[in-house]
Amino acid sequence: MGRLVAPDRELEGEVLRHVELSRGLSSSALVNRLRNRWAKRLGDAFEARVKGTIRALIERGELVVNAKRELRRVKVKPKGIISFSLTLDAFLAGVKTVTRRAWKAHYAARFRQGDILYAYDRRPDFGGKPVALIRLTQTPHRQSTAKTPDRDWFGEGFDYLQKRGKKVNGLTPREFWARWKEKPEDLWVVRFEVLEYL
Repeated sequence: MGRLVAPDRELEGEVLRHVELSRGLSSSALVNRLRNRWAKRLGDAFEARVKGTIRALIERGELVVNAKRELRRVKVKPKGIISFSLTLDAFLAGVKTVTRRAWKAHYAARFRQGDILYAYDRRPDFGGKPVALIRLTQTPHRQSTAKTPDRDWFGEGFDYLQKRGKKVNGLTPREFWARWKEKPEDLWVVRFEVLEYL
């Protein structure tokens, strides 16, 4: 597994890794395996946090419990890809949580909240490589860029890129944002969370 984006994500990643590498691991056996590394970090809340993480992964469909009460990882095949070449630095820094796309309606209809996608550094036909797995946190919807909420300045990664002097399609992020407002276009809003960097 690669670099993860938050302590809870890190714990989830470790739980999933142990389940994947082990055969016949029960919840209590998993708690014991994680004790050395996580008990110091989480203190008294250690056991409850690990069990809560296991429950959350079961509820999300990433883990199942078989008839022998053993945990198994559900193999999920990503449903598609999305590339982040214009805002890759912000994406890799973990600050990008939304993107807007000029998709056709029939293409956007393929995606739903909860879908898992590969995130690429650029389009595969231009030599792109997968850099992460993401989960859609909302079903994509169409919206005029004139109605883009102010909080999406941060979610799009523009604040991060602006502070580092980066360009977005040849424009500063501030210029790109202003163009969205001054010359609005209808784009598909895709909200997501990073599951794992590859």
